[in-house]
Amino acid sequence: MEKGCKSSRSLGIPLLFSICFLVSIFNLTHHLPAFLSFPITVCGIVLLPGMVLTEMLRNREDNQSIYAEDLLTWFVLGIFVITCVSLVGITFHLRLSTLVKIVIVTYCVLGFTMFAKFKLCRYSNPYKARSEDHRNRAIPALLFLAAGMALVTILTPRDFDDWYYLGYIRDFLAQKPIGLEDAIFDLGKPAPTRIWFGGAWWIAESFLTYFSGIDPVTCHQTYVPLLMMPVAIFAFFALTRQLFRTNTVALMAVYLQTVFYLSSSIPLKTVGWFFLCRLAQDKAVCFFIMVPFATALALQIIKGNDSNPHSRLRLRLTYWFVTLTSALTHGMGPIWAGLTILPFALVETLRMRSRRAVLNLGIVALPIACYAAIVIAATGHTQPQFEAPGPEPVSISEVMRGPYLPASSYPDPIESRHPIVRLGRPDQVILNPLFVIRYPMAIAALILTMLLIPRIKGDMSCRFAVIVTTLVLLLTYTPTGANLAARFISYRLLFRLSWLLPWGIVIAIAGQVKRAQPSDQICR
Repeated sequence: MEKGCKSSRSLGIPLLFSICFLVSIFNLTHHLPAFLSFPITVCGIVLLPGMVLTEMLRNREDNQSIYAEDLLTWFVLGIFVITCVSLVGITFHLRLSTLVKIVIVTYCVLGFTMFAKFKLCRYSNPYKARSEDHRNRAIPALLFLAAGMALVTILTPRDFDDWYYLGYIRDFLAQKPIGLEDAIFDLGKPAPTRIWFGGAWWIAESFLTYFSGIDPVTCHQTYVPLLMMPVAIFAFFALTRQLFRTNTVALMAVYLQTVFYLSSSIPLKTVGWFFLCRLAQDKAVCFFIMVPFATALALQIIKGNDSNPHSRLRLRLTYWFVTLTSALTHGMGPIWAGLTILPFALVETLRMRSRRAVLNLGIVALPIACYAAIVIAATGHTQPQFEAPGPEPVSISEVMRGPYLPASSYPDPIESRHPIVRLGRPDQVILNPLFVIRYPMAIAALILTMLLIPRIKGDMSCRFAVIVTTLVLLLTYTPTGANLAARFISYRLLFRLSWLLPWGIVIAIAGQVKRAQPSDQICR
């Protein structure tokens, strides 16, 4: 095997993506059909910079990831690059057209860097054909699930509330300075903090709209959900693959979780409704893509099975990039990630009782702690978030009324109108229990979680599921926990913590067959 830089990709793939980037620039003045322009734009604007960062970070002989995880890495790191460009626009109040020029220059530099690496390094393929086939046996099942769920997403009636978020994109496309109060609003009022924690995703979607030449409503309603669904499936598989011994059980967990999303898709405010109807929004992209991927990377760090120093550094940098991207995609990103990562990492540290485990705990906690410090420091210098509007209807602009609103909206169940239940006294409140007890799969998983407790000592997946479930239930369905959680998020957003309940993972754990291999082994 030749020495030097190692790469798992030939020159053909980045060359193809670079051509897509050039076609995207050409499409700014010569619009191609939407079904061609959007995938070309995604390859050139999102996957190309993600691939460049991945190839610059990767330098090892044996890559443990599969193609689905590689695509996921390219996508998230590509969003990270767009986020960095968006931060420049936010900081200096630039217009979208100016940011497009910055994107073009930045991507040209990244492309030149990657081609220089391919030119200077000698390449050899470290994979063996047999191991390659073994590691990618899950791909057909993932693609089948992703295609089916993408079709369900397109057939799902659109949400009337999205006009509010489309206003962001229309403001950017109208060349309003990014980062000013009149460009980003919250509930009809200026909110300077909104652009910093959540606005970056809408700038990224504005790039896709701008480069592809597709109408913002069509792009947001149709094309972005088609893009997000496969990525979300890959992200959840990346998480379950770190929890289970085999890809078969990991796939089972993905399918079971998807079934739960389908069963809970009709009532408003549920996780399934956001998965199917609002997957293009910032909060859904953060929860279904960024958070599972960050958690999967954190589990790899916590396990500490990689003895290659360069691989460990690459893994840590990728985790930090993903966590930062989640924070700027939606403000609750680090909160979701912190609840799934930090308690489990703390328990694993106490179990291992080693200096390396303490170091890994610090590594996974560092970006979340930095985010918390920034939020606390910025609290006194920014306006607070505004309260939710009352039951009176919110006015909708005429430009969005015709092509966007569906013929009929979803029913309005009691938990969406009253997410908080009072227990006699004003300070005794909990999340509405209907968020759990109205779904048969949730009830079954809740019972199975209690049955998993005796197995937490010897099974890492059991520990993860029990810790996350217990913590979320304590923070949402006990008065003390609800009041504690309300110090960081408002009571009206408390229901979003219930999205973390890992019902698909719990049922998959209960159904898996015991094997001779150690349960903490990474599935190949």
